[in-house]
Amino acid sequence: MAKGKRRNLTNRNQDHSPSPEPSTPTSPSPGNPNTPENLDLDLKAYLMMMVEDIKKDFNKSLKEIQENTAKELQVLKEKQENTIKQVEVLTEKEEKTYKQVMEMNKTILDLKREVDTIKKTQSEATLEIETLGKKSGTIDLSISNRIQEMEERISGAEDSIENIGTTIKENGKCKKILTQNIQEIQDTIRRPNVRIIGVDENEDFQLKGPANIFNKIIEENFPNLKNEMHMNIQEAYRTPNRLDQKRNSSRHIIIRTSNALNKDRILKAVREKGQVTYKGKPIRITPDLSPETMKARRAWTDVIQTLREHKLQPRLLYPAKLSIIIEGETKVFHDKTKFTHYLSTNPALQRIITEKNQYKNGNNALEKTRR
Repeated sequence: MAKGKRRNLTNRNQDHSPSPEPSTPTSPSPGNPNTPENLDLDLKAYLMMMVEDIKKDFNKSLKEIQENTAKELQVLKEKQENTIKQVEVLTEKEEKTYKQVMEMNKTILDLKREVDTIKKTQSEATLEIETLGKKSGTIDLSISNRIQEMEERISGAEDSIENIGTTIKENGKCKKILTQNIQEIQDTIRRPNVRIIGVDENEDFQLKGPANIFNKIIEENFPNLKNEMHMNIQEAYRTPNRLDQKRNSSRHIIIRTSNALNKDRILKAVREKGQVTYKGKPIRITPDLSPETMKARRAWTDVIQTLREHKLQPRLLYPAKLSIIIEGETKVFHDKTKFTHYLSTNPALQRIITEKNQYKNGNNALEKTRR
């Protein structure tokens, strides 16, 4: 696309470039004198024509980018649908396997009861034989064979259960991988989005839609940002789609920008400003992430708050990794398990986190007592 742009610009330069052959100066005619005013008009007309050409090229490039983005989004959505179907098949298979395990356990219990009954019968028969004084010393072969057969069936059933357990573990791993793929696809689709929290539902009717609300927020909080970047909104809607009358808070607004770079610039401006408002009331603007990613990020809330109180400069990296600076070194933890393991090697930091948890648990216990 860039090559095409350069070719077009080159063609325009060739079209409007002066001829290499020397031209004889035209004598000013009485009706059209070569005055500075006329020359300025010609120059303005030429510049306006060049600006129009540049605008056409820019609009054409922007349209191609939007079309390519729409195609990529469609491919991601199809991939997500296929992955969801695979998860459903695995879930159904896992449920069937679980039922088979339960039935097999029941069969094993029945077999064990039958074996116990046979052994008890054999023991009683042996005692009776000894009482009668029969010294044949032989055991009823039919009973022994039956016991052996039952024991073999039990052993085979136990082997089957072990194989089923292995299959369940493998299905669980596949399900976890597919769930992670769905999460990554959802986050990729949501990457150009921002989420607006705290705007009343009635504003949709007053400003005729969430898109106008977003523009109003940008004008109120980031007037320079609107002049620096092209605010091309792809989608604007409330989530969830249906309004629940029992819901105490207003639904969130999702704004899909033209690309992820615009979203990042908006979020950077939000962080720098600190407090964002709409008509003077505080609101929040955050990235739009999948529910699984949001749940993983919320798990770090208490830890991040405690670390900030002790000025350790914690940061939450995508998708849900904790980054902190300790003794001039940046450390990144992918989950709480690794963070807890690190605490065992850093007594000072462990004491900070432990004291905070004890204080929180004490407050929770006090609240329960008051209730």
